[in-house]
Amino acid sequence: ALPILTGGASGKNSGNLLQRINSFSVTPLNPENVLLLSPPEIETRLVDASKAMSTRSMIRFEYRKADGDKAEVRQVNPMGLSAWRSEWYLVGEDIDRGDIRVFRLNRILSDISIDRKRETFDIPPDFKVSDYLIMLRKRMYRAMVHIRRECGDSLLVRFSENEESADQNANDKGDWREKHLLFSDIDEATSNLARFGSDVVVVSPDELKEALKGVFKKIEESHV
Repeated sequence: ALPILTGGASGKNSGNLLQRINSFSVTPLNPENVLLLSPPEIETRLVDASKAMSTRSMIRFEYRKADGDKAEVRQVNPMGLSAWRSEWYLVGEDIDRGDIRVFRLNRILSDISIDRKRETFDIPPDFKVSDYLIMLRKRMYRAMVHIRRECGDSLLVRFSENEESADQNANDKGDWREKHLLFSDIDEATSNLARFGSDVVVVSPDELKEALKGVFKKIEESHV
């Protein structure tokens, strides 16, 4: 169940929330030592998202990105919940975008609507919420890359330093997005970036460039 540490006047409300979430027999991943201080609307969204996870039902809600001017309707298969510094996050498959995305609950501007259909998606047994929340991973190996605009969203969600990693920024040029990524080490960086071939260009560090050159050289030699 959710390992939540409560304190102060919020303890009673937090305990009630925990009991309600656990009643759905789901086990969302949540980091240890979380102090839950959530307003009622966040608690309602937590319960609704947990209920949808337990029934494997799609949800709909209006969501405004950090740099967005207006909310957009998102259709999501909810796969996990986690918290960081008293903020709650939903990780799920964004159906319209065909990729795993992260949503901060306080940026959901509407009620969460749960589809009546059940068992419409599966959560893989090896799925880990922490793989998609950069703040839960101890990654210190930094790389600057250019990623072709129509590629690499899954890479950005997992490794970008910025929470909403697929968004445009001032350094983007033409068909390329400039991003800073965080990995555990050079091996993790190399293996994940190599999968994208020429759709990802490493700007720095130089040692990562050389490591990728080595990978591609081995591939070339194996086809001689």
